[in-house]
Parts: sequence; structure tokens; C-alpha cells
Amino acid sequence: MLALVEPHYETTILRFRHLLKQHELCGQILDRVNNYLASRGIRICTGTFAAQLQESSRSRSH
Repeated sequence: MLALVEPHYETTILRFRHLLKQHELCGQILDRVNNYLASRGIRICTGTFAAQLQESSRSRSH
């Protein structure tokens, strides 16, 4: 899918990423996103998001 992205979009995203790093905003943004998701009962951990969704849907169907 990345191959379908036009080069100028990749450059824009890369510049945005560099600005986030330069101003040390990556961690702050991630914290805000995680807090937002947590306030809605969603917790993301490496490799467990899909499993939690499956467990959640199973518990609702019973």
C-alpha cells in the first residue's frame, strides 16, 4: 500500500515526523491518544489489541 502513496505525501509525512521529534512531541501525542483510548475502555499493547477485541466480542455474544 505504501507504494501507492505519491512521493510528495511521503515527504510531507517525513517532515511532520521530524518536526514532532524536534519539538519532543511524539511522547506527548502518544500519551494523549492512549489516554483517549483508555477513557473509552481500549488498551493497546503490542500484539494484544486484536486478541482483546476478540475476547470483548465473545463476552458480549454470550
